[in-house]
Amino acid sequence: MRSGDIISPYYDPMIAKLVTHAPTRSAALKRMSRALSDCEVAGTVTNLAFLGGLVAHPEFVAGDVDTGLIARSQTLLTTLAVAPPEPWLWAQAALAAAGLTGVPNWDDGLTLWAPLQHRIDLQHRSEMRQVLLRSQAPDQHHLEMDGHVVVARWQNAQWSFDGHAAVSSSQTATEVTLFSGYGLAFDLIDPLARMSDEEAIGPVVTAPMPGQVRSVMVSLGQSVSQGDSLMILEAMKMEHSLKASRDGVVAEVLIEPGQQVAAGDALIRLDEEAG
Repeated sequence: MRSGDIISPYYDPMIAKLVTHAPTRSAALKRMSRALSDCEVAGTVTNLAFLGGLVAHPEFVAGDVDTGLIARSQTLLTTLAVAPPEPWLWAQAALAAAGLTGVPNWDDGLTLWAPLQHRIDLQHRSEMRQVLLRSQAPDQHHLEMDGHVVVARWQNAQWSFDGHAAVSSSQTATEVTLFSGYGLAFDLIDPLARMSDEEAIGPVVTAPMPGQVRSVMVSLGQSVSQGDSLMILEAMKMEHSLKASRDGVVAEVLIEPGQQVAAGDALIRLDEEAG
């Protein structure tokens, strides 16, 4: 792959193969597990967590596999992919979003005629958090979320968060990816832009990755509750249920079964229920 390449939804979205070998199956699986955990991929959705769970599955380790293994163990195999980040990881993402994860300068966190705290809005998957950043010194910051304060300190030439050493990361203008647990992507939310978008078109369910629409489970005008399944998207040889992030009414269904979609494509739009 080269910079600027586009992974089309019309082909298998495989970007790389990872192969390990050793004198025994057990040793090869240990190498594979280590290699998967060492992978650092940002900017796209991967199945690293699923593969990590698969190579650790007792039946797979024993070589006792059949075509029904994934279907039987889907919940177990996807547990790693949906495990919520710990507070200190949210704190590292917020500090990165504020541009303060480099080597401290004497004026880091110093502001004149400005509030003593800075609010940073982050989103990981469907979870959103507001983080309040308070700079105590160039080498120490307090990050508060949901009443819990994480202390970030620069010591021994690296940042730590409540004693946890910072993990490696990648950052763009709109996203921070922390390479922990096969990769955790945090979107940087502009509160004003988000309010403007919701007022204009209402919440829109978008495709998290390229894939094919297998089924649509709602219709125009139907009332839905937070957590209801809206549709099934097949991607990376697995079926993914996309759920409503809030209560509402289906205002638009923008796709149909069998349609190929790209990451970020609008799928379903929800409006608030009247009254």
